[in-house]
Amino acid sequence: MPFSPQKKKLLIISGIVLGVTAVTLRTAQILREERRKVPEPRPAEEKRARPVIPPEAVQPILEETEKRLEELEALTPEEEARRTAERDILTAERVTEDVVIPGVLVRTEGDKRILRNTVENYRMDFPAWLLVARSVASDWIELHDAKTMCAGDPACDPVLRIRVAATNPRGLTLEKWFAAEEKKAGSAIYSPRKKLTFGGVTVWRVTETIPRVFDGYYYYWSRGAKIYDIRVADIDDARLRPSIETFRLE
Repeated sequence: MPFSPQKKKLLIISGIVLGVTAVTLRTAQILREERRKVPEPRPAEEKRARPVIPPEAVQPILEETEKRLEELEALTPEEEARRTAERDILTAERVTEDVVIPGVLVRTEGDKRILRNTVENYRMDFPAWLLVARSVASDWIELHDAKTMCAGDPACDPVLRIRVAATNPRGLTLEKWFAAEEKKAGSAIYSPRKKLTFGGVTVWRVTETIPRVFDGYYYYWSRGAKIYDIRVADIDDARLRPSIETFRLE
Protein backbone atom coordinates (compact mmCIF):
# COMPACT_ATOMS: atom_id res chain seq x y z
CA MET A 1 0.00 0.00 0.00
CA PRO A 2 1.57 3.35 -1.03
CA PHE A 3 2.73 5.79 1.70
CA SER A 4 1.04 9.14 2.06
CA PRO A 5 3.12 12.30 1.44
CA GLN A 6 3.30 12.99 5.19
CA LYS A 7 4.63 9.50 5.99
CA LYS A 8 7.22 9.76 3.20
CA LYS A 9 8.42 13.05 4.69
CA LEU A 10 8.72 11.52 8.17
CA LEU A 11 10.67 8.54 6.80
CA ILE A 12 13.10 10.84 4.97
CA ILE A 13 13.68 12.99 8.08
CA SER A 14 14.17 9.87 10.26
CA GLY A 15 16.76 8.50 7.81
CA ILE A 16 18.70 11.76 7.85
CA VAL A 17 18.70 11.84 11.67
CA LEU A 18 19.90 8.21 11.91
CA GLY A 19 22.64 8.86 9.37
CA VAL A 20 23.91 11.92 11.20
CA THR A 21 23.85 10.04 14.50
CA ALA A 22 25.83 7.12 13.03
CA VAL A 23 28.47 9.46 11.58
CA THR A 24 28.77 11.29 14.89
CA LEU A 25 29.24 8.07 16.84
CA ARG A 26 31.84 6.76 14.37
CA THR A 27 33.72 10.05 14.51
CA ALA A 28 33.81 9.91 18.30
CA GLN A 29 35.11 6.32 18.17
CA ILE A 30 37.91 7.27 15.76
CA LEU A 31 38.97 10.17 17.97
CA ARG A 32 39.14 7.89 21.02
CA GLU A 33 41.34 5.40 19.14
CA GLU A 34 43.66 8.14 18.00
CA ARG A 35 44.06 9.38 21.57
CA ARG A 36 45.16 5.90 22.64
CA LYS A 37 47.96 5.93 20.05
CA VAL A 38 49.44 9.17 21.37
CA PRO A 39 50.78 8.78 24.95
CA GLU A 40 49.59 11.40 27.34
CA PRO A 41 52.39 13.61 28.67
CA ARG A 42 53.54 12.66 32.16
CA PRO A 43 53.18 15.23 34.89
CA ALA A 44 56.32 17.28 35.33
CA GLU A 45 57.06 15.74 38.72
CA GLU A 46 57.05 12.21 37.21
CA LYS A 47 59.56 12.95 34.49
CA ARG A 48 62.97 11.46 35.23
CA ALA A 49 66.18 12.66 33.71
CA ARG A 50 68.71 10.13 32.41
CA PRO A 51 71.26 9.41 35.15
CA VAL A 52 74.45 11.37 34.66
CA ILE A 53 77.78 10.53 36.31
CA PRO A 54 78.99 13.67 38.06
CA PRO A 55 82.31 15.08 36.82
CA GLU A 56 83.88 14.72 40.26
CA ALA A 57 83.36 10.93 40.05
CA VAL A 58 84.73 10.61 36.52
CA GLN A 59 87.86 12.69 37.03
CA PRO A 60 89.65 10.32 39.47
CA ILE A 61 89.09 7.41 37.06
CA LEU A 62 90.55 9.38 34.18
CA GLU A 63 93.53 10.47 36.26
CA GLU A 64 94.26 6.91 37.41
CA THR A 65 94.04 5.62 33.82
CA GLU A 66 96.37 8.35 32.57
CA LYS A 67 98.78 7.56 35.40
CA ARG A 68 98.86 3.87 34.47
CA LEU A 69 99.44 4.68 30.83
CA GLU A 70 102.25 7.07 31.71
CA GLU A 71 103.88 4.41 33.90
CA LEU A 72 103.77 1.89 31.07
CA GLU A 73 105.18 4.38 28.60
CA ALA A 74 107.89 5.44 31.05
CA LEU A 75 109.22 1.91 31.67
CA THR A 76 112.92 1.71 30.99
CA PRO A 77 114.36 -1.36 29.26
CA GLU A 78 115.75 -2.41 32.64
CA GLU A 79 112.32 -2.15 34.30
CA GLU A 80 110.68 -4.13 31.50
CA ALA A 81 113.35 -6.81 31.88
CA ARG A 82 112.77 -6.94 35.65
CA ARG A 83 109.03 -7.35 35.23
CA THR A 84 109.54 -10.08 32.65
CA ALA A 85 111.91 -11.90 35.00
CA GLU A 86 109.41 -11.65 37.87
CA ARG A 87 106.64 -13.03 35.69
CA ASP A 88 108.84 -15.97 34.71
CA ILE A 89 109.63 -16.67 38.37
CA LEU A 90 105.99 -16.50 39.48
CA THR A 91 104.85 -18.87 36.74
CA ALA A 92 107.77 -21.32 36.85
CA GLU A 93 106.76 -24.98 36.93
CA ARG A 94 110.23 -26.43 37.50
CA VAL A 95 113.20 -25.15 39.53
CA THR A 96 116.60 -26.58 40.40
CA GLU A 97 117.79 -23.92 42.82
CA ASP A 98 116.44 -21.27 45.18
CA VAL A 99 115.04 -18.08 43.77
CA VAL A 100 117.04 -15.07 44.96
CA ILE A 101 114.88 -12.63 46.95
CA PRO A 102 116.32 -9.38 48.32
CA GLY A 103 116.77 -9.66 52.08
CA VAL A 104 116.15 -13.43 52.18
CA LEU A 105 119.11 -15.70 52.93
CA VAL A 106 119.13 -19.49 52.63
CA ARG A 107 121.93 -21.84 53.63
CA THR A 108 122.20 -25.61 53.86
CA GLU A 109 123.40 -27.44 56.96
CA GLY A 110 123.40 -31.21 56.55
CA ASP A 111 119.89 -32.48 55.87
CA LYS A 112 118.22 -29.19 56.69
CA ARG A 113 118.19 -25.68 55.36
CA ILE A 114 117.92 -22.41 57.27
CA LEU A 115 115.94 -19.47 55.93
CA ARG A 116 116.52 -16.00 57.36
CA ASN A 117 114.32 -13.12 56.30
CA THR A 118 116.17 -9.94 57.25
CA VAL A 119 113.37 -7.72 55.92
CA GLU A 120 110.50 -9.29 57.87
CA ASN A 121 112.80 -10.40 60.71
CA TYR A 122 112.22 -14.12 61.13
CA ARG A 123 114.00 -17.42 60.61
CA MET A 124 112.95 -21.02 60.10
CA ASP A 125 114.50 -24.39 59.37
CA PHE A 126 113.08 -26.62 56.64
CA PRO A 127 113.98 -29.92 54.91
CA ALA A 128 116.72 -29.90 52.28
CA TRP A 129 114.33 -31.26 49.64
CA LEU A 130 112.43 -27.97 49.57
CA LEU A 131 113.43 -24.96 47.46
CA VAL A 132 112.37 -21.31 47.49
CA ALA A 133 110.39 -20.82 44.28
CA ARG A 134 107.61 -18.74 42.65
CA SER A 135 108.39 -15.84 45.00
CA VAL A 136 109.69 -12.35 44.31
CA ALA A 137 109.12 -10.48 47.58
CA SER A 138 110.11 -11.04 51.21
CA ASP A 139 106.54 -10.89 52.50
CA TRP A 140 105.42 -13.96 50.51
CA ILE A 141 107.75 -16.93 50.32
CA GLU A 142 106.84 -20.31 48.84
CA LEU A 143 108.72 -23.54 49.44
CA HIS A 144 108.26 -26.21 46.77
CA ASP A 145 109.34 -29.81 46.31
CA ALA A 146 111.63 -29.64 43.28
CA LYS A 147 110.76 -33.22 42.26
CA THR A 148 106.97 -32.97 42.30
CA MET A 149 106.48 -29.23 41.83
CA CYS A 150 103.28 -28.40 39.90
CA ALA A 151 102.88 -32.04 38.80
CA GLY A 152 99.21 -32.52 37.92
CA ASP A 153 98.33 -29.33 39.79
CA PRO A 154 97.53 -26.23 37.68
CA ALA A 155 97.42 -24.14 40.89
CA CYS A 156 100.96 -25.31 41.73
CA ASP A 157 100.40 -24.98 45.48
CA PRO A 158 103.59 -24.81 47.56
CA VAL A 159 104.40 -27.34 50.27
CA LEU A 160 104.84 -24.45 52.69
CA ARG A 161 103.98 -20.80 52.28
CA ILE A 162 105.13 -18.04 54.65
CA ARG A 163 103.23 -14.77 54.48
CA VAL A 164 103.58 -11.48 56.34
CA ALA A 165 100.94 -8.75 56.30
CA ALA A 166 100.61 -5.49 58.25
CA THR A 167 96.93 -6.10 59.00
CA ASN A 168 97.00 -5.49 62.75
CA PRO A 169 97.50 -1.71 63.10
CA ARG A 170 96.25 -1.67 66.71
CA GLY A 171 98.69 -4.37 67.78
CA LEU A 172 95.96 -6.66 69.14
CA THR A 173 96.69 -10.08 70.53
CA LEU A 174 95.95 -12.81 67.99
CA GLU A 175 92.88 -13.92 69.93
CA LYS A 176 91.39 -10.41 69.80
CA TRP A 177 92.51 -9.91 66.22
CA PHE A 178 90.70 -13.08 65.10
CA ALA A 179 87.54 -11.95 66.88
CA ALA A 180 87.72 -8.47 65.32
CA GLU A 181 88.28 -9.84 61.82
CA GLU A 182 85.43 -12.31 62.14
CA LYS A 183 83.11 -9.56 63.34
CA LYS A 184 84.15 -7.40 60.37
CA ALA A 185 83.56 -10.27 57.93
CA GLY A 186 80.31 -11.33 59.53
CA SER A 187 81.37 -14.98 59.63
CA ALA A 188 83.79 -17.29 61.47
CA ILE A 189 86.56 -17.08 58.85
CA TYR A 190 89.27 -17.98 61.39
CA SER A 191 87.47 -20.93 62.93
CA PRO A 192 87.96 -23.58 64.07
CA ARG A 193 91.23 -22.59 65.70
CA LYS A 194 93.44 -24.01 68.41
CA LYS A 195 95.93 -22.34 70.72
CA LEU A 196 99.42 -23.91 70.72
CA THR A 197 102.84 -23.14 72.18
CA PHE A 198 106.06 -23.44 70.16
CA GLY A 199 109.28 -22.70 72.04
CA GLY A 200 107.43 -20.78 74.73
CA VAL A 201 105.63 -18.61 72.14
CA THR A 202 101.87 -18.63 71.66
CA VAL A 203 100.83 -19.81 68.21
CA TRP A 204 97.36 -20.31 66.79
CA ARG A 205 96.45 -23.01 64.27
CA VAL A 206 93.41 -22.39 62.07
CA THR A 207 91.86 -25.29 60.19
CA GLU A 208 90.58 -24.64 56.68
CA THR A 209 88.68 -27.09 54.49
CA ILE A 210 87.59 -26.11 51.00
CA PRO A 211 86.51 -29.21 49.04
CA ARG A 212 88.74 -29.93 46.04
CA VAL A 213 90.72 -26.74 46.75
CA PHE A 214 92.53 -26.91 50.09
CA ASP A 215 92.44 -29.03 53.21
CA GLY A 216 94.96 -28.02 55.83
CA TYR A 217 96.14 -25.48 58.37
CA TYR A 218 97.38 -21.95 58.88
CA TYR A 219 99.76 -21.30 61.78
CA TYR A 220 99.71 -17.71 63.08
CA TRP A 221 102.15 -15.48 64.96
CA SER A 222 101.97 -11.74 65.55
CA ARG A 223 104.25 -8.87 66.47
CA GLY A 224 103.28 -5.22 66.46
CA ALA A 225 101.16 -4.43 63.43
CA LYS A 226 102.23 -7.54 61.52
CA ILE A 227 100.59 -10.93 61.25
CA TYR A 228 102.74 -13.90 60.19
CA ASP A 229 101.24 -17.14 58.92
CA ILE A 230 102.47 -20.46 57.53
CA ARG A 231 100.18 -22.47 55.29
CA VAL A 232 100.51 -26.27 55.04
CA ALA A 233 98.27 -29.00 53.64
CA ASP A 234 96.88 -31.64 55.96
CA ILE A 235 98.85 -34.42 54.21
CA ASP A 236 102.13 -32.60 54.91
CA ASP A 237 101.37 -31.26 58.39
CA ALA A 238 102.72 -34.17 60.45
CA ARG A 239 106.07 -34.46 58.68
CA LEU A 240 106.61 -30.69 58.50
CA ARG A 241 105.43 -29.80 62.00
CA PRO A 242 109.03 -29.99 63.37
CA SER A 243 110.07 -27.39 60.76
CA ILE A 244 107.12 -25.13 61.51
CA GLU A 245 107.97 -25.25 65.22
CA THR A 246 111.41 -23.75 64.46
CA PHE A 247 109.82 -20.50 63.17
CA ARG A 248 111.19 -17.63 65.27
CA LEU A 249 110.71 -13.87 65.14
CA GLU A 250 114.05 -12.07 65.42
